[in-house]
Amino acid sequence: MKKSILISCYGLGIGGIEKCLVNMVNSLDPSKYNVDILLMSEENALREQILRPVTFLPIYDYVYTTLESKKSVIRNGPVRYLVFRFLNKFGYFPWKTFKKIKKKYDIAIAYSQQDFSPFYIIDKVKADKKILWYHNGTYNKNKKAYSIDQKYYKKFDNIVAVSNACKSNLARKFPELQDKIIVLYNLIDANQIVKSSMQSVESGLFPSDKINLLTVARMSSEKGPDIAVDVCSQLINKGYNIVWYWVGDGNQKSNIIKKIKELKLEKSFYLLGDQLNPYKFIRKCDIYVQPSRYEAYCTTTNEAKILSKTIVTTRVGGMDEQIVNGQTGYLVEGTVDHLEKQIEELLKYPEKREYVENNLRKSKANLWNYNQKYDKYFASLLGENLAE
Repeated sequence: MKKSILISCYGLGIGGIEKCLVNMVNSLDPSKYNVDILLMSEENALREQILRPVTFLPIYDYVYTTLESKKSVIRNGPVRYLVFRFLNKFGYFPWKTFKKIKKKYDIAIAYSQQDFSPFYIIDKVKADKKILWYHNGTYNKNKKAYSIDQKYYKKFDNIVAVSNACKSNLARKFPELQDKIIVLYNLIDANQIVKSSMQSVESGLFPSDKINLLTVARMSSEKGPDIAVDVCSQLINKGYNIVWYWVGDGNQKSNIIKKIKELKLEKSFYLLGDQLNPYKFIRKCDIYVQPSRYEAYCTTTNEAKILSKTIVTTRVGGMDEQIVNGQTGYLVEGTVDHLEKQIEELLKYPEKREYVENNLRKSKANLWNYNQKYDKYFASLLGENLAE
């Protein structure tokens, strides 16, 4: 008999966490598992990338969002919706207004810590095992939010951290949860990445007479887009013939556009926005740069490894679990000067890029596969054993 799994997440928009969720869902054997998905928003750009049968539960049959929706008000009533808005504004357990799911599951997963999913899974879902997937590279919530997390996190059977660094950070903040936390790296579909990378890019992008740098990340402060623009400016001022592309949108976009204009980088730093297929751009770049201020376990750097690209990244959470410095990429401190110095070295000595790329090919990074560990983990939750 098939086992039932519920997965809740804030949405399926374009982003690293969402892509990892898609990969995990696709890895679940349809002959073993029936999967229901409940999103906390209408963001669903990646929905079509789910290739196995799943059931998407109607959002507004169960939850509210801060974006007013006629569907939500009609289905659940205006009074209940107004109560939700009031509680949400003042931080008083707004998910308490959400409706329970009547069905009981074998496993219920809150696939993000940054929305209502963890609280909904604990308060509104019946399941034999409840799991929280934790993707954050830092923890900086206020005292009130921290006390709520303490109350709820201890009710999960496991907390899955996506890197050892992520686990350590979480355990320092919640030492009483140490025994509940395990590590599972994010799943990556290497074959799909290689296949998607073969699509052509738009005419005029990634010119062959320049060195092309690329970052794929949400345009938010923690991803360091301002750092990238400053590094680009310093390299241009030194006379290097480069162009830098940034794939991804976010709340810092208007600030970055302003900064690009102030530094006169309109022909050197290009914003490509959200892209369903970032891999075609990764394939075309010469150097992949990740200027993040913090990470839990960066997905795009692993994707760049699969495509055998030289990576320069700040030394943030999970990076030393992905990259051997000087062998399969470069780890630097998170400052403009450190990033600029390392990139400049690779511009001066292209043989160093060739060395890293050859190492990645030899290590068969493009064949990297973590699916078996996931299979064993889900089997263990169900009291089953899989042969090695």
